[in-house]
Amino acid sequence: MQKITNYPHLQNPVTAVIPAYNEANHIGSLLDVLYQVKKLTQIIVVDDGSTDDTPDVVRSFCKRDARIQLVCLSANQGKGGAMQAGAQVSDNDLIVFLDADLIGLHPKHVLALIEPVSNGTCSMTLGIFTQGRFQTDLTHRLTPFLSGQRCLSWSRFQSTPDLALSR
Repeated sequence: MQKITNYPHLQNPVTAVIPAYNEANHIGSLLDVLYQVKKLTQIIVVDDGSTDDTPDVVRSFCKRDARIQLVCLSANQGKGGAMQAGAQVSDNDLIVFLDADLIGLHPKHVLALIEPVSNGTCSMTLGIFTQGRFQTDLTHRLTPFLSGQRCLSWSRFQSTPDLALSR
């Protein structure tokens, strides 16, 4: 797999990091969407010790798109540990984190997360669900900071205490 490290035409190259645990049934749909987002120069899927075929599905996408990279953790470290593992191997400071089981994601949603951080309008964006399952929509209204969809400058957040332990 070719590792792409330099896109001189982009001011702020972006890496997508996707923590995944037993997501063989969903990860392909997400990667199909991310394939369309040309602003992403790197797409890192962190397999968090899955016991299903998640790594095999991701490997098949690695063959189709040189931007996709698979990082396999030998033991489940939880979402925080998987996020940190992906960010640590990123070639870029600007990172968009996405859950592996997203349904109904479109390239415009990913770009909406990226653009305000990329252009310096804010330090972090959060993706909030609407018009979905009642419980998910309610949770996002009450606790939007728990959203797994976010874009940020990793250098500003990498020293978050106990991130890897947060699961």
